Amino acid sequence: MRGRKLLLHITDSGRARLQRERAQRARALNAAVRDTFSPEEQDQLRDCVALLSRLTAHLTGK
Repeated sequence: MRGRKLLLHITDSGRARLQRERAQRARALNAAVRDTFSPEEQDQLRDCVALLSRLTAHLTGK
């Protein structure tokens, strides 16, 4: 079986929409973290981000 490739280009309008939606998700996540975790837990979560980034890099070879 042979796969097919299709090259797509995002328009300026599509790029702007993507940026808006990403910003909206980031705001929602930040609000949830603030509402759910104590300041100490937020610090712990912040520390975990670096560890998870290293793990992801290892798993993806990047």
